[in-house]
Amino acid sequence: MLNAALVALLALTAVILASAALRLGLYINAYGLTWLRYLSASFIALLATVILLCLIRLKIRQLPLAATMTALLIIWYVALGFSNPNHICEIYNAAHGIAMAMATTPYQSMV
Repeated sequence: MLNAALVALLALTAVILASAALRLGLYINAYGLTWLRYLSASFIALLATVILLCLIRLKIRQLPLAATMTALLIIWYVALGFSNPNHICEIYNAAHGIAMAMATTPYQSMV
């Protein structure tokens, strides 16, 4: 009974995550890719991976879930740092014909 409730919670969380990804995709198509939208999209992918790991953990009891998720979070953070989000946003926006969609850093206007 507990496993069925956990699977239902994970499935409903996945539905909410899919809804967020769909809305984020609509924003990106309408207004272009910014560093914050890039960060949000990559974090949604990270959360989807975590949901899959939780489902796997329900079947395989020996999976060290906390250690696996910690390693996954560190890998995501390092990969995000090396990915150069501003360059990716510029390439995406140029390829889709979107002019200057906040390609600068968010706090640049405050300086």
